[in-house]
Amino acid sequence: MFDKFFLLIIGLFFGTGLGWLIATAPAVGSGSDHHASGANMDHHAGETAMQMSPRDVSGEARLPGLTASLTEDSGGSFNLNIALENFRFAPENVNGAYQAGEGHAHLYVNGVKRTRLYGAWYHLDDLPAGEVQIRISLNGNDHLPLSIGDRPIGATLTIPPR
Repeated sequence: MFDKFFLLIIGLFFGTGLGWLIATAPAVGSGSDHHASGANMDHHAGETAMQMSPRDVSGEARLPGLTASLTEDSGGSFNLNIALENFRFAPENVNGAYQAGEGHAHLYVNGVKRTRLYGAWYHLDDLPAGEVQIRISLNGNDHLPLSIGDRPIGATLTIPPR
């Protein structure tokens, strides 16, 4: 009985150790590639904006548009307002297939993605010192940025040094 128990303990020890080594070893070809096309997704807050080939929507019947404005709030923060044209925020379809006229926006502060936007208003606080560039891109459900020809659909706003 003792021999079988001893062999069980040895098997569990070495089996678990070998399984851990296999599970934690880096996979060949691993990376952040989310699509067979090779486009890296930039949907995690805090990432630097990655270059992704935009989806040209110039052939669609109703071209989407976006305008944005900032209103200074107290304490050095700002309220961002987004107005959409021929587009609706569709958080219920995020990560799904592209559907004309719906999706979300990506918000970048000094080129670093801060968040996705699913509504018209967003409070910006904890901004870095100096001049701050705010960029908003209109994106489909599949996170690809939208463009009309080679012109991205979005807005860029600059907050001067305070």
